[in-house]
Amino acid sequence: RKSRTIRHRLGIHVPVPGTTEDLVEELVREALVARAAQGRLFEEGPVAQRLGLAWEDAAERERRSQSRFAQRSIHPEEVAAELDAARSAIGSDADVAAFVTGAFRAWGAAVRSLPGGSVALYPDGMPGALRAALGDRALGDRALGDGALRARFALPVAEGETYLARTHPFVAALAAHTLDAALDPLSPAPARRAAVLRTDAVARRTTLLLLRLRFDLERSEGGTLLAEDAGVLAFEGPPEEPLWLPEETARALLDATPAGNVEADQARHFLARLSAGEALLTPALEAEGRRRAEALEAAHRRVRQAARPAGHDAGRLGARLGVRAHSPDVLGTYVLLPAGTP
Repeated sequence: RKSRTIRHRLGIHVPVPGTTEDLVEELVREALVARAAQGRLFEEGPVAQRLGLAWEDAAERERRSQSRFAQRSIHPEEVAAELDAARSAIGSDADVAAFVTGAFRAWGAAVRSLPGGSVALYPDGMPGALRAALGDRALGDRALGDGALRARFALPVAEGETYLARTHPFVAALAAHTLDAALDPLSPAPARRAAVLRTDAVARRTTLLLLRLRFDLERSEGGTLLAEDAGVLAFEGPPEEPLWLPEETARALLDATPAGNVEADQARHFLARLSAGEALLTPALEAEGRRRAEALEAAHRRVRQAARPAGHDAGRLGARLGVRAHSPDVLGTYVLLPAGTP
């Protein structure tokens, strides 16, 4: 009856405290005492009382454990949304594959597709500084010793293959070198901070802005953390009258492909006009930084709310973190022109 009562109250079974041998010994002793007492009920004996108290203690510990680690308040759809946002921020396997193969070719190296979905990366033709960065900071002789690296961008991998994920040192070194070269005006690099592209992806002149966003995460218990993120914004028309596009549309334009040549003088004209009107875009960029700061703070609050132990004040727990946005930095500006227009 005790077991059924506890199970009904908690929804789970709580075992009888103690070992089986100790329990049987105590029950036999109690049964003999009850017989000597001419019919005294077992529930009134000292063994039953000790057992009942220990059982209640075990049930109370289980109840507290359920309250602390319960996941009934976590909704799968909310977890899925946070997971999708994290994946979008760090990039998918396809994003990593596109970057690594594209960067290798852009740096003068060769990429060969292999049966089964893996690739062979040949660093011959790369600048010596980049080869040294990839070898010293990533895989050393294993990566560059035989002139090629056999890699795969999704699990599982076969014997002799290397899994290149977003956080792999090889990918990180390639990304860091490419970015540093693009930011250095004296260094030749395949990546550019500004470009003009004629493409079928737009019907009207569209400008893409690559932003670096920085946030201060201020905790009420003390201390400030700096968080960084990258974002893409896009607008149609001139900078004097921008028509801002949805974030999904802006991200899709990253895959735009060339559909015609742009004369150098024409490219300089569009970039100069964009540079002259850059100050007009500042209010919209700062508003975007504040919007993302609010979204980041809301995400932290949701996670803290879901992880908080039962009985804790949700408002007090959620208020432990504040997010303040810095003015976004424009790392790249790219003008997309409709194909076929003069």
